[in-house]
Amino acid sequence: MKMQIRFQMKRIINCFLFLLLTNVSISQQYSGVLTKVRNDGLHVIKIPANVRSASNGNLDHIRILDSKKNEVPYAEYSASSDVLNLKTFKIIERNAILNKQTYIVVENPDASKLDRLLLKIANSSVTKQYNISGSNDNKQWFGLVYNQQVDGLYEDGQTSIDKEFLFPLNNYKYIRFEFNDKNSSPLNVLLASYFEMTKTEIAPSVSLTDFDFSVENDSKEKVTRIRIKFDSPQVINGIRFNIKKPNMFLREARILVAKTQTVKRQKEEYQETLSVFQLNSGGNNHFEFSDIFEKELIVEIDNQDNPALDIKSVELLQRPLSIVADLKKNEAYRVVIDSNYSKPNYDIVNFDLNPEKQLAPVEIESFEKLNSSKSSEKEGRFWQSAWFLWGSIIVGGMLIAYFAFGLLKDLEKKN
Repeated sequence: MKMQIRFQMKRIINCFLFLLLTNVSISQQYSGVLTKVRNDGLHVIKIPANVRSASNGNLDHIRILDSKKNEVPYAEYSASSDVLNLKTFKIIERNAILNKQTYIVVENPDASKLDRLLLKIANSSVTKQYNISGSNDNKQWFGLVYNQQVDGLYEDGQTSIDKEFLFPLNNYKYIRFEFNDKNSSPLNVLLASYFEMTKTEIAPSVSLTDFDFSVENDSKEKVTRIRIKFDSPQVINGIRFNIKKPNMFLREARILVAKTQTVKRQKEEYQETLSVFQLNSGGNNHFEFSDIFEKELIVEIDNQDNPALDIKSVELLQRPLSIVADLKKNEAYRVVIDSNYSKPNYDIVNFDLNPEKQLAPVEIESFEKLNSSKSSEKEGRFWQSAWFLWGSIIVGGMLIAYFAFGLLKDLEKKN
């Protein structure tokens, strides 16, 4: 009986704690003002790093209010253009049969649609016959090109040449090139790539500041770990390394973040891989990726049996983010962030907001976190008010006391 009473009391206390935690988790609130609006019409509002951090990297938490506290609709603004980017593919297999043929297998990991590939080939004066085939499992192959000829594999003043190979449009995960070596020595294929049409922001990425980083070399595990820490979580879209030496290096690297999971009621810490890339002495060592919103990161570099890299600096980058809104001349606008806000449904998102003419910019200034006194000025939900919170605590305490005394009386009667 005592065990049953304890169980009931525990359930009541847990319900009360849930109610209490629900109410004490009052939203994070921030506020700033827009600089002076000089003309009626569409304006671009830049969202700086500190505002993005406060909004948890989520535009849904942002509202623009006019002087009468009316919401002003906005939409994300992207000033972009079409550009060709060179995307490198990994050569996962090379094989040569003496005096017969050489073949290489290129991996297309995302199964992108391709109708050509660019091969970087060491200078050669030979002419080659070749076949191209495709596969989804690197086992069963299907023909794409048969018995074609390539020549002109020499370029003055260079040690290699980029040669384009055309084939029917496909999305095979593996592309195999077979070169006939019966009449000449094999070709040395150095790299496989292709030009991809992408949307690129006109505005360049901005460098993030105010973070600490330290470098530690683990000789036992043969890795270098770069630990990065911000004061608050930030949106990160790229990283650039400045490496002094050695003169030649090719290292696999990854971005890790510490996570916690519960397994059989026990909390376990683990590291999640967010991005993988390759540091190369022949490249610019600048890498872009999708939004990472974290406070602390670890960059881990595999050194294998090589000496550790001498890393002079690490630069973290953020793609610029802007919103566009229809503003009125000389109106006073305020930007408010509340983590309880859900995604707004504005008409403006249905229109093309990347016009040819340049839009007038306005900026967010005097941005700060609201303290309790300022929060009280903001029109909030009633369950976030102090009186409702303390009322819940008092009522919950009284309920616990009432049920506890009742259960004790029942226990005494049964005894």
